[in-house]
Amino acid sequence: MSTTIVKRIYFEKDEVVKEFNDFFRGEDEGGVFSRALAGLYEDLKPIFQKRFIKMNKGYCFDREVSGAWLGLCEDDFEYLRSYDSETPLDMVLDDLRSFYHNPNIDLPTKEELLKLTKLKEAPFPITEGRPEKPDCYMLYKVKKYESWYVQGFDMDIVYLSEHQDGKPLPIVRLGNKKELNDKELLLLWIKNGLKPIEIDNHFYDFLLNVNFVLDDEFNIVDIEGEIDFEIDSNFLVEKLRRIDHTRADLIEYDSKMFFDVNKGSWEVHKRSHIENFQNPIEIKLSKPLIARDPHSSIVEGIIGIDFGTKSTVVVHQNDREKILPMRIGIGDWTKKEESYHFENPTVMEFRDLESFLKAYKAKDFRPYTKWKDLTISHIAYENMKMSSADKFNAYLTELKQWAGDSRRKIKIEDYQKRVFELPAFIEMGPDDINPIELYAYYIGLYINNQFNGIYLSYILSFPVTYEKRVREKIVESFRRGIIRSLPPLKDKLNDLRVIEGVSEPAAYAAIAIEEYGLADEEKIFYSVFDFGGGTTDFDFGIFRWANENHKKERRYDYVIEHFGAGGDQFLGGENLLEMLAFEVFKDNKEILLKENISFVLPPECDPFVGSEVLISDSREARLNMISLMDTLRVFWERETFEGNVFESGIIKISLHDVRGELKSQIELKVDEEKLMTILTNRIQKGVDSFFELLREAFFGINSERFHINEVNIFLAGNSSKSPIVKELFERKIRNLKEEARRKGQDIHCKLFPPLDNKDNFEKPNGKTGVAFGLIETRPGGKILVYDKNVNKDTNEIKFKYYLGTNRRKKFKVIIPRDVKYDKWVEFIDAGEEFFELYYTTSPLAMKNDLSINDPLVKKKRLKIDVVDEDASVFIKVISPTVFEYSVSKDRQNFEGIKRVDLAED
Repeated sequence: MSTTIVKRIYFEKDEVVKEFNDFFRGEDEGGVFSRALAGLYEDLKPIFQKRFIKMNKGYCFDREVSGAWLGLCEDDFEYLRSYDSETPLDMVLDDLRSFYHNPNIDLPTKEELLKLTKLKEAPFPITEGRPEKPDCYMLYKVKKYESWYVQGFDMDIVYLSEHQDGKPLPIVRLGNKKELNDKELLLLWIKNGLKPIEIDNHFYDFLLNVNFVLDDEFNIVDIEGEIDFEIDSNFLVEKLRRIDHTRADLIEYDSKMFFDVNKGSWEVHKRSHIENFQNPIEIKLSKPLIARDPHSSIVEGIIGIDFGTKSTVVVHQNDREKILPMRIGIGDWTKKEESYHFENPTVMEFRDLESFLKAYKAKDFRPYTKWKDLTISHIAYENMKMSSADKFNAYLTELKQWAGDSRRKIKIEDYQKRVFELPAFIEMGPDDINPIELYAYYIGLYINNQFNGIYLSYILSFPVTYEKRVREKIVESFRRGIIRSLPPLKDKLNDLRVIEGVSEPAAYAAIAIEEYGLADEEKIFYSVFDFGGGTTDFDFGIFRWANENHKKERRYDYVIEHFGAGGDQFLGGENLLEMLAFEVFKDNKEILLKENISFVLPPECDPFVGSEVLISDSREARLNMISLMDTLRVFWERETFEGNVFESGIIKISLHDVRGELKSQIELKVDEEKLMTILTNRIQKGVDSFFELLREAFFGINSERFHINEVNIFLAGNSSKSPIVKELFERKIRNLKEEARRKGQDIHCKLFPPLDNKDNFEKPNGKTGVAFGLIETRPGGKILVYDKNVNKDTNEIKFKYYLGTNRRKKFKVIIPRDVKYDKWVEFIDAGEEFFELYYTTSPLAMKNDLSINDPLVKKKRLKIDVVDEDASVFIKVISPTVFEYSVSKDRQNFEGIKRVDLAED
C-alpha cells in the first residue's frame, strides 16, 4: 500500500536533545518537544513569580538561594535535635543524610540563613519574620582552622547573632549557578526530579522519568532512562508541514496531508521505521497520522538541467511528450509565474556553513539542513547586491567558472567569520566541501518534494570546451547532491541516473530547429552562437531525418551530426560589463586615488600607468566591480541603443575604500560613446571568431562533400538579445555573401534571433531552450546525436588551443586545434636552448593575422635539454590542455621529453 496509518514514530536522540537545548537557550524553532515545553512553561508562569514553591519530596524551593529547603513547607516535618556550635560539619551531615535518606543534603551558609529573616509572607508559618519551625536557633556551616564546623545562630529579628547551638534546617543544592532564568529553573527542577505540587501536567510527569545529563554550561549533552510518552500529533504536524520550508524556503505543506489516507507524508513514513535512525527514541502519537511510502511518489519522467554560468534552468517531462519548465529557487508557488522564476541565479550565500555541513552529513537522505544557514538563488543574489564589504566573501557566484578552471581556488568566509579554503574543483577529494554538490542538493529539493514527486533520471548540459574529467566530476557532484535530496528509497535508488547530455549549443539547436519549423526539411545545415553570461559557445552541424533503413537510426525521427565546435572563452554578458566597468574606473582614476578605492583587473584588460594601487583582488575591489557592473547593466541590456542612458555623463555610486568603509554618492564620469565602441569591438571579435569556424566547418575541406548553399544561424543565450549582435551578424552575412559571389559561389546564411516565448512559459526561449533540448536529445528519445567533436573511444574533446609562433607581430599557427592526439608534430629547430611558444583559444588565429598583443594570446618560454642545429623540436598533444615536447632528428628517437599543462598558467 502507498499509505499506512501510524500510531508511533521515532526521533533521533540527538534531535530530541537539540530541541530541548534550543528551548532552554531561548532559540526555540517550534519543534515537537519545544511546543510541549512551551505549553508547560505557560502553565508554570504564575508559579515562577513566587519566591517559595512547594515541591514534591518535601522540598520547598527558594529562588533566593537557588535551592530547596527540606521540609520547610511541610507542617508535620520532623527535624533532628540541636547540635552544639563547633561540632564538625561532617558529623552533622552524616546524621542528616542517614535520617532523611538523601545524600544531597547540605547545611546553609550564614548568608543563605539570613535570607530566611525579615519575611513578610511565606507558604509556612512565620514568627518575627522567620520560619516558626524548626526553631529560632538554627545552624549554618562555617570554615574554621582549615576545617568545616557548624555554628548556632539566633534567628530572631531583634538579635540575629551567634548562638551556642541550633537545629539543622537542611538545604538541597540543585546546581552551581546562583542566578537562574525561568527556563533554566525548569530544567533544574526536571534534572532533580522536582515538580510543584499545584501543577497537573502529563508532559511534566513524562520529563521527570527522563535523566538529562548536563555539562557545566547547563547544556543537555545526553538523555538517559526509559522514555515512554505520548506527544500531541498536531505539534508534530506543525513541525513536519514546515520542514521543507526550513530546508529550502519551499511553501509549507497543507496540514490535511498528514491525516488524509489518499495523501500522507514521506516524513511520517521515514519516522515510522526504526532502521532509519542510529539512536532512536520511540514516541506515541495522540492520534494516528498517515504515512506515504516515497516509492509511490516516483514519477516516470526525466529532468533536464542547464547548469549555467549566471543562472540554472530546469525542465521536466513526465509520461507524456510535453516538456515544461520548473520554477527553481522560488519557494512560494502560489505567486504568479514570472519569466525570472525559471532562471535560478547560480549564486550561493554562506551564512553558517559549519552548522549546515553538520546537518548535511548527519543524514544520507533529506538531512535536516536549514535554509537560514546556506541560501541560494534569487534570495542569495538579492542579499549579495545589498551586502556590506565585510560579508562579500560569503557569496559564491562563479561556480561554473571554478569548475572549468583547473587553477582556480576558492576562499569562503561565512557570516560567522569562519574561513574555508577550497582547492581547484578538479583536485577535490570526496571529503572536501563541494559547493556544486551543495547547490545540486538544493536543486534536488526543489525538484523532489511532495508537490512534484520524485524523479530518478537527470541530464546535464555542458559547454563544448569542458574536458572529460571536468564533465564527469560535475555529473558526480550533481549525483551526490541529488541523492541527498531524496527520501530513503532502498533498492530503487539503484535506478537513479545522472548523465551527461549533448553540448549546450547542440541542445539549443535541436529545440530551435523544431520551434522555427525547420524539422520538416529533410536536411539542413545549422550553426549556433550561444552568447551567455560567462562564455560564448559555437556549434556547427547537420540536422536531418533519420534513415529508417539504418539499424542504429530507425528508432529515431531525426539525427544531429555536429562536427564543428568552439567558442570565445571571455565573451559573455557579465564579462562585457566587467570590461565597461574597468574602463569607467580607468577614466576616473584621479578621484579613485583620492578616495583610496580599488577595483579588479578583468581577464582581457591590461594594467595602465598609475594603476599599481588601484588594482586589487580584495573583497572591497570585487564588490566595487560588481556595484559598477550593476549600475552599467542598464546601458548594456537595453532593447535599443539609441540615445544616451546617462544623460548628464555622470553616475553617482557608493563604493568601498580599501579599509572597507562605504563612500556614498561618488560621482564618476561616463563616456558612453567610448563604452559603445568597446562593446561593439569586443562582440565583433566574437562574431569574427564564429565565422572563421563556420568557414572551416562548412566551406573548407567539407564543402564539396556537403554541397552547402545555405546555413541556418541560431542566436542563443540572453546576451544575444542585444541589437548590437543582430547588427554585426547581418553585416557579416552580407560580407560573406559578397565574398562568395566574387568567387562565383551562391551562399546563403539565414539568421534566427533567440527564441522568444512571449511569456508563454510552456515554450522555450533563448535561455531555457538548452534545457528543453536536453530532453529532446535524451538517449532513447526521438533525436539521435552524433558528436564528432569528441573522440568516440575516449569521449574526450579536441585540443583547446592553437599553438604557434610570433611572425612579424602576428600569431602564426603551427599546430591547429584539431590536431590528432599522440602524434609528434615538428614545431621549430633545436638550434637554441630556449624557444618561445605562443598559444590561444581564439579561432581568429587561423587567419594568421591575429595580433601577437591580443589579450587572448599568451606565451611560454620553454627549454630543451639537447641543442642540435640538425634536429628539431617536436610537440605531441596528449589531452585537451596538455602537450609534450622533445628533440629528434629522425622522428623516431625523442630525447628529453617534457610535459606542459597550459591550463595551469
